[in-house]
Amino acid sequence: MNTISFHDQLIEGKVVIEDDNVEEGLTEALITDVIAPEDIVTGLL
Repeated sequence: MNTISFHDQLIEGKVVIEDDNVEEGLTEALITDVIAPEDIVTGLL
């Protein structure tokens, strides 16, 4: 069985996280490692 860990898109320079099934949370991992918090949006635009 396959499971989608996350679904995100790059829209207008923002990372839009539509589905996050990553245990530690994809948003937190991205903020910590690479992307500024103001460039991450959760949910659909």
